[in-house]
Amino acid sequence: MIDKIQNAYVTTAVEVGYLISEKNTINLKALTGFMHSLANIESDLLAAKIHTRVVQQDSVLVTNTKRLEAAVRVDMDGYRKDYYHRNFEGVPVHKVCEEYVRGMYFVIQYYLNSIPTFDWYYPYHYAPLFTDIAEYLDENPNLKISFNYRGPLSLVESLASILHPKSFYRDWE
Repeated sequence: MIDKIQNAYVTTAVEVGYLISEKNTINLKALTGFMHSLANIESDLLAAKIHTRVVQQDSVLVTNTKRLEAAVRVDMDGYRKDYYHRNFEGVPVHKVCEEYVRGMYFVIQYYLNSIPTFDWYYPYHYAPLFTDIAEYLDENPNLKISFNYRGPLSLVESLASILHPKSFYRDWE
């Protein structure tokens, strides 16, 4: 699986450019191309997952898989519907993609420049599918991501955030 992802990245880098620009930001054109490359092999990546033990936990993938002769085929429409229903409970797909791409920008800024803000977090437990990220990026070709800077918590805020609620409201009399 890793080799397919690596090949998709190398192909994108050769055709469109690297994911990171000279200004240490995401190259949106390259990211869009990379997501399209991954979307093209997404079904194959999920079919490869069938052969691992991890998939035993993912009943949605198992129920949306058909074995045709020696090949394994994933019903992507059924899988997509079940995946979003199970993992995002009615949240619009474009909102999940927006936050995921925001997370990519956050990570790049964090590692290459400085932390863009101390209060942003990815609000979901799962990532969107590559197909949906590619579609989201196509619909937003001039995407601009920015963060409103908020500094780190004060020492008192940090302490209050780790205290057990019973300890925090303790009567000291």
